[in-house]
Amino acid sequence: MAPKTLVWVNRQGQEEALAAPPRPYAHPTLSPDGTLVAAAAADGIKVLNAVRRERGEVTLDRGFAPVWTRDGRRLLFFASLREAGLFWQAADGTGQSERLGTGLPWSVTPDGTRVLFSPPGSSDLMTLALDDTHQIEPLIQTPANERNGIVSSDGRWLAYESDSSGRYEIYVRPFPNVSAGQWLISTDGGTRPLWSPNVRELFYVAPGGALMAVRVNGRGTWNAGPPAKVVEGPYETELRQTSRTYDVSTDGQRFLVVKRAANQVTPQIVVVQNWLEELKRLAPGR
Repeated sequence: MAPKTLVWVNRQGQEEALAAPPRPYAHPTLSPDGTLVAAAAADGIKVLNAVRRERGEVTLDRGFAPVWTRDGRRLLFFASLREAGLFWQAADGTGQSERLGTGLPWSVTPDGTRVLFSPPGSSDLMTLALDDTHQIEPLIQTPANERNGIVSSDGRWLAYESDSSGRYEIYVRPFPNVSAGQWLISTDGGTRPLWSPNVRELFYVAPGGALMAVRVNGRGTWNAGPPAKVVEGPYETELRQTSRTYDVSTDGQRFLVVKRAANQVTPQIVVVQNWLEELKRLAPGR
């Protein structure tokens, strides 16, 4: 896998690289206080400094789609090389990882009591209790595929992506009473929703990789404006993996993304037509 870098990019397109060596990073996610970043890498999940320009890292077990607990002490992730399942491990690297169940984690509820996830082979959003019971409860069950569920920090709204229209779009429902309403947010396809910390914007990835923002007013009844592009560039936001590929700073003004290393050459395929005639011209006597 090709090496990449983790960078901050603001709404004006200005970049600042993290002090971390190039690696094949994926699924970067910020700790609740914004000081650490976790990202999947080939040899394990890396926990890195997000604010200081100095190196320092911890390596956890191998896995992908890391998700922070609300207290910032642990990371949930999906691991497939051992007994496939949903694990968590101390973010400082101490102790062994513990298997909680089977599935791909999306996010943790604001009260820290449950993780939203999807079981293998399932098209539904479920919750798993982060206590000793590990109780599983359905959240959204429809014939369509629902994924990347995330609850706003005030605990009132659930954003997720669904292909119920024939392509993936972003939807919002009330939380926890998800059957009380549904609103379409994206207008031309969308995946990987993410709330701003102040719940005044909802971000998502448009087809092609641009980051979009929708202004929202969810203090009373739901109300949202049209989507607007906030970041577009050579970033790996739109990937084949289903998990979220970016994060937002605690002030909502910068985005943490993955970028190809500057010296990396994009692979190209060169098609040569009539090559036999060209060979005869260059070597007529052979």
